[in-house]
Amino acid sequence: MSLFIGVSPAARGGLSLATLFWNGQWPVSLLSVQRLGSVEDTVNRIVGMVGEWGELSAVGIDAPLTWSGAAGGWREVDGLVRKRLPPWAPRGWVRPPLALPSSVTVQGVALAWSLASEIRQGQLPRHSVIETRSRVSLAQLVPDLSLALTRYASPRVAAPTRQAHVTKIVERFVDAGLVRLELGDAIDGPGLEALIGGLTALGVAIPDAGLVVHELGGGSIRPVGRRPVALLVALP
Repeated sequence: MSLFIGVSPAARGGLSLATLFWNGQWPVSLLSVQRLGSVEDTVNRIVGMVGEWGELSAVGIDAPLTWSGAAGGWREVDGLVRKRLPPWAPRGWVRPPLALPSSVTVQGVALAWSLASEIRQGQLPRHSVIETRSRVSLAQLVPDLSLALTRYASPRVAAPTRQAHVTKIVERFVDAGLVRLELGDAIDGPGLEALIGGLTALGVAIPDAGLVVHELGGGSIRPVGRRPVALLVALP
């Protein structure tokens, strides 16, 4: 029995955490989606779940986990990810780390560092940590829902309409037999992105699960080592 975690740092602070339980067959159980106030709260929550619900296998973080010294801060992998955007998707979905809010870039790397520290201290088992790109993955998975994808996170759209778009996207994964919801509350936009991060982590860690994941490279950052960037591009 394995746990997979997806985390989406928010532009206004805080982090959304999705916990997936995999027993070797579909659908995977979405146990919880939580909004946490800090990296410390997130790490404590992950440590508390391990052993209670299963063995932690992988964490997908929807934020840059490495940096670049190139002009504008562009990493080679950012260009590769941007090429995966369909014509209808906003170009701003893929930006270099330096162009993103500091609350996203700092919290993503800080979480990766903190998880590595918990492994060294014996508080967590060894597990993979990958960089994900949830919106780009969603564009690959459900391109027919382009209207919902371009509006669910738009600040120009009323909150009830944004929520309706998120619900429509989540229902697609439930109807496809991919995810079983074990929680009572509705999933919001950051929670959806955390869910996709967790599914991407599952696809990387367990290739036999049938998810199609493309690893597009990545980079290394001390002291946590190499961090690949992965896109979830097709369902079983």
